Amino acid sequence: MEDVRKKYEKVGFSKDQIDEIEIGIQKGLKVSYYAKKEFLAIQMHQIRLGLEEKLAVNKYASTEYDWLQMEEIRKGLKSGVDVSKFAYPKMSYEVMRQLRKGLEQGIELPYRNGWSAGVLRELRRALLAKVNIIKYIREGYKEEQLREIRKAIEGGIDIDPYISVGYNGACIHEIVEGLESKLDVSIYVKEEYNWQQMREIRLGLKDRVDINYYTNVLFNWKQMREIRLGLEEGLAVDSYATLMYTEREMVKKRNELSASYVQMTSEKNEYIEQTLDSTEELDFSINISRDEMEAIIVFHTNNRKMDKENLFTNLFKAGVTHGIDESAVNLIMKGTSPQDYLVIARGTKPEQGTDGSYEFFFRTNLSKKPVILEDGSVDYKNIDWMESVKKNQKIAYYHEAQEGKDGRTVTGKVIPGRKGKELKMLSGKGFELLPDRKTYISAKDGKIEYVNDKIMITDMLELEDVTTATGNIQFDGSVHIRGNVGKGVSINSTKDIIVDGFVEAADLSAQGDIILKKGCNASGGGSISAGKDLMARFLEGARIHTQGSVKINYCMNCDIYAEEKIEVTGMIAGGVSYAAGGIKVEDIGNISGIRTIVRVGEDDEFLKREALLNGKICEVEEELQMLRRATEDFQTKYPVEVRNTNPVYLKLEDAVYTKKLELEKLTNAKDSMNQHKEKFKDAGIEVTRSIYEGSYIEISGASWHAKNVNRVMLRKEGSRVAIISQ
Repeated sequence: MEDVRKKYEKVGFSKDQIDEIEIGIQKGLKVSYYAKKEFLAIQMHQIRLGLEEKLAVNKYASTEYDWLQMEEIRKGLKSGVDVSKFAYPKMSYEVMRQLRKGLEQGIELPYRNGWSAGVLRELRRALLAKVNIIKYIREGYKEEQLREIRKAIEGGIDIDPYISVGYNGACIHEIVEGLESKLDVSIYVKEEYNWQQMREIRLGLKDRVDINYYTNVLFNWKQMREIRLGLEEGLAVDSYATLMYTEREMVKKRNELSASYVQMTSEKNEYIEQTLDSTEELDFSINISRDEMEAIIVFHTNNRKMDKENLFTNLFKAGVTHGIDESAVNLIMKGTSPQDYLVIARGTKPEQGTDGSYEFFFRTNLSKKPVILEDGSVDYKNIDWMESVKKNQKIAYYHEAQEGKDGRTVTGKVIPGRKGKELKMLSGKGFELLPDRKTYISAKDGKIEYVNDKIMITDMLELEDVTTATGNIQFDGSVHIRGNVGKGVSINSTKDIIVDGFVEAADLSAQGDIILKKGCNASGGGSISAGKDLMARFLEGARIHTQGSVKINYCMNCDIYAEEKIEVTGMIAGGVSYAAGGIKVEDIGNISGIRTIVRVGEDDEFLKREALLNGKICEVEEELQMLRRATEDFQTKYPVEVRNTNPVYLKLEDAVYTKKLELEKLTNAKDSMNQHKEKFKDAGIEVTRSIYEGSYIEISGASWHAKNVNRVMLRKEGSRVAIISQ
């Protein structure tokens, strides 16, 4: 290889170029495809990778393509798409990328219209979601606008009456957010508002405050915010909700107003002696607390008697006009005060009004937890799992916050009572808000849930028995089978699947939970895939994959893959059961020694994903270093005024930035994977009764061919499985 290096150094190849040639020779590749001085090292790298992957590199091994274009063509060849549909030297790599991804997803994008990569990206995503945004593209909407329009249409929102090309993406976002929250967006859908002003009005509407205080377009968004925040606190904002105050002055006013509600206790208050105009020396003084919520009379001699007229005359001179204590007055008139000072007046504290509240007309606190029976098994049959509603059913009512009561200081100053706090308007899908802005009704029949302050009403298909006669089911929503599911059918749901009866050798797939109240006997021919949890009375002869946990009474001869945990109140016998987060079970195997494999912790699939990710990080780091060295080479050879007009140099700078972003994304993915790894590193197997001989245990790579043991906890210690008696 030393001869090879000298050969190419002699004719002016850079170190990175020679490295690529040497690697290719070592791997037995036909380096003549790229061992050309006119190729940058990063271009050579893309051709070399293509040769390693046994691709038709002649499709892109040309100096007409930059390295980013080469990468897109290489990826297209690797995925088996027709690269001739986008392998054009004059086409940017960003556009190439969208066309390639489209072809990989079965979509041929109309690139000849001259649409930008961003527009094509949104069109591709829209077509994948079966949404049509072509008319908006033709009307001239840009990428950031199309993104918001697409999301709105996907959410079933009729946005057309409220948008125009003149609104930027941020404005359209505020309109969509308002429509999703069932707000009257016509209040702020005005061209004179910028998106920040729209946001403040939207937030005010959602928080149920009186936005009329700040809808004047002459208020900037920061002024609007200060008025809105004051209204949310229940403050009387009239004193500063005016254009005469800047936002900084409004902040000060709002803080002062808020502070005025905080009443100090008399014990902590400082009292200030009042000046009483008198020609004679008085035997007493009147002091008022700094917060003016209390006044005391202090006697300087043993004479503590005073007639009522004289007392009130001096109180009024001191400014005390409210809250005078009649019992204290009587003590002074009789001269029987027990001490040398007496509280003579107390202010009235303001009272806060009651907060707003929602009254719901459906159960919002479903436990979704099955009942544990006396024998320790779980009753999945009577699980309280869902609540359903009918169209136009009243589902919630909002009771508005009440005004507070004003307070008053001993000097007669009014302290405004703080209004109760309004609750935000409910958001979610599948319901309508009536014109009173308080009554919520369902917009359709379906399943209703109240999660994270959102009401979600999703479609629900309810059927009796499902057999080959009824056909396969594919439904956008939840599926509830009141009867049984027969052999050979498939049910696909974008939400949950609930089966009240038995499931035979059927294929069930749900993006949410799957509940099998009577269990499944698939006889080796059925599969169940859940995006969340699977709960069943029993499982026999089924293939299971869940992104959540599996909770069952017992399973026989099943292959289970759970990304969280497996909890079995009875036995696992036969098959292979894997749970990343651990397993809790009564028995593993049986007395006849049936082969039963149980695994927890890191598995081969996880390790493969980790290895692929690490390999990709190394590859991107290598490419980034090549790009940086090529950039530095340009900087050394050419003055700034020359290289800043050189298209290759500009592409290099752009590529460095792009690769840095890609590396950051990969690093974040690596961090997430490490968190997942950390979460399950202590995964173990808890056996509450027996493990039988014939069982095979594996914990994060450590294995044990089980012997008969009772009540143990299995964990990995070093390279072995530790058996800890319970």
